[in-house]
Amino acid sequence: MSCLTRRASSAVQRTLGRSAGLNWAKAGAARRKGQRKAANRRIGYLLDCLIPESTRWMPSRSVGRVFFCTLSSMFRAILFDLDGLLVDTEPVYWAVAREMARLRGRRVGDETLRRMMGVSRIESMRVLKADLGLVESPEMLLEEREEMMLRRYRAGVSPMPGASELVEEFRQRMLLAVVTSSPRKFVDVLLPSLGLSGVFDHIQSGEGVRRGKPDPEIYRLAMAALGVSPTQCIVLEDSRSGALAGRSSGAFVVAVPTELSRGDDFAFADAVAADLFEAARVIRGLPLAAQRSMTS
Repeated sequence: MSCLTRRASSAVQRTLGRSAGLNWAKAGAARRKGQRKAANRRIGYLLDCLIPESTRWMPSRSVGRVFFCTLSSMFRAILFDLDGLLVDTEPVYWAVAREMARLRGRRVGDETLRRMMGVSRIESMRVLKADLGLVESPEMLLEEREEMMLRRYRAGVSPMPGASELVEEFRQRMLLAVVTSSPRKFVDVLLPSLGLSGVFDHIQSGEGVRRGKPDPEIYRLAMAALGVSPTQCIVLEDSRSGALAGRSSGAFVVAVPTELSRGDDFAFADAVAADLFEAARVIRGLPLAAQRSMTS
């Protein structure tokens, strides 16, 4: 029995038993007669035929998730985080946080910056206020920060390596969405500066989201807008809280950590890529829909 078969879950095997056209009964009968090796070879052949070979490197739970998708429906959508994933905004983000602290005679440490990653805008200001002992309300701090960030964004930002290539490769085949805690005014400045204006089928910004990442609400809103189920979605995230939100939504999660988040625990993710070029290779190995289709 192949390495892939040994790692396949019992849930996958039970699903095979219920799948039409698979001679699972013979394999079961052979096992009951003591012919375990022959049964396992037969089961292994069926699994190896149905699960893409490119998933052999994945954790067994992820192999099962890909298998269920293969039986029911192909992946149809890719949902992208924005900051730190598609666009290199983290230097701006951290520079503004440090400037806000400096103006108040304080210093902000890397641990505070790490805890501000991937959460809602207001929550990040609660972290800053608590860690630095600031007197202003989170709402006042947020307004100040967003004015400072918008000025810097308008001055120009850089795409993350591989962002344009990944989007261009899959835009004709997959539904694409941006799912970000940032306000829409940031998105409307950032995407055109990257040459990605009008590329995405849906943009889900932080406005109107009651519970920020790691809660899956923002991803579920985006999925509903696209008309796809969680099992049809691939989520790309750079932060742990964002990846947790994608995982909790039921999507297939590819984590692409940044320098700041690289030390975080992404063991729960279905795949961890060093950069967007590697993330593209992961996506190519998944069962993708033959053509894009958006439910109205």
